[in-house]
Amino acid sequence: MASHRRTSSRHRDGATTWQRNAALLGRGGLLLATFLVTGIIAVVAFGPWGENANTSAYADDPTLPVISDGIDDLAAQLAVEPGPEQQSEPTSSADVPRRSGSGRRVVFDISGQRVWIIGANDKVRSTYRVSGSRSENLSPGRYRVFSRSRHAVGFGGHSTMEYFVRFARGKNSNIGFHDIPVDGSGKRIQSFDALGTPQSAGCIRQRRSDAKVMWRFAQMHTRVVVVA
Repeated sequence: MASHRRTSSRHRDGATTWQRNAALLGRGGLLLATFLVTGIIAVVAFGPWGENANTSAYADDPTLPVISDGIDDLAAQLAVEPGPEQQSEPTSSADVPRRSGSGRRVVFDISGQRVWIIGANDKVRSTYRVSGSRSENLSPGRYRVFSRSRHAVGFGGHSTMEYFVRFARGKNSNIGFHDIPVDGSGKRIQSFDALGTPQSAGCIRQRRSDAKVMWRFAQMHTRVVVVA
């Protein structure tokens, strides 16, 4: 009888130990799952895919928020009422500047204030007039797209722009292609007629329609050739 009680006691103790272990494992699994979920949320929120991503690095997310990384100065310029958008101009491959390389690339001619978007077969997909910098802040050479932002804020916070494709690093900020900036009231800070002449404080301005073409073409690491 005593032996039976001892056996039952051991059985109960064994069952109780198993139950405690199961409970501990259950809590441990819950804690592990909670840790994993928290880590995933943190990566999504603060990693290169989230809204807090550092866009001065390799960022390529069209949903990125407004970023202070433009270099256009509105203070010395007059606002221009928005006008109708115009399309890029037809051209042939013979119009591409000489010694601009071959293959898939973007070519920017500083002296001509013109851009060519060229496919892998050396066929010109689009070409149009642009407005580059009023100063000599960009040297001829070969570059690569290293950052993109769907929206950006001009240096000093006076203007905003869209479809920003960065390929060079200037003294004060990054240099790239984007649409003509607008002021706080939504007015463009230069006219379409002024395209083809240097107007900016650093970047290369485009019509919105052309900026969209550039945005679709110039993905990360796309080659950009700058000629004088």
